[in-house]
Amino acid sequence: MKRFFLYRVIYFILFYIPVYSHAEWDEQRGDVTFGGSITATPCFLSNESIYQRIDFGQISTSSLIPSFSATRMIEIKLLGCSLAAEKDINKAGSSAKITFLGRQSQQNPQLWAVSGEASGIALQLLTETNTPIPYGSEGSDFQLIEGDNTLRFAVKLIANMDQITVGEFYSIINFTISYH
Repeated sequence: MKRFFLYRVIYFILFYIPVYSHAEWDEQRGDVTFGGSITATPCFLSNESIYQRIDFGQISTSSLIPSFSATRMIEIKLLGCSLAAEKDINKAGSSAKITFLGRQSQQNPQLWAVSGEASGIALQLLTETNTPIPYGSEGSDFQLIEGDNTLRFAVKLIANMDQITVGEFYSIINFTISYH
């Protein structure tokens, strides 16, 4: 009888205590943070449009002449536009305007400045039809349709000084969407 009791104690020690202890050693903790915003707008901005990175790659100084500049496209996607309710209140929400803001170029106040090693260059924003968008101005109306809409713009890297210094550059341009 004592032997049976001893076997039970040994069995318990060998199999239950290590499993319990081992489970504690492998325990890890983490956190998940949730956030967002609720808006009273007829559309919502797609996640891929909120933070975009436009890479110009390597650009030769000889290609930065006004008639031939490096150009890239920007797309701002508005999803799930529901215009029916907004049209009843003074047609608010049937069109959108985009305002671009950032650091203004000192050499040409209509352009956006760049930072970094490179100098003598700036960014120019254009509508889809190649019309320059002046710094800080509210662009032309984009007529919205029910559902998804894509607003397209171009950005040009141009020389804004006679002397260009080579090196890496970057710029951050923010945009605001207003519905009318």
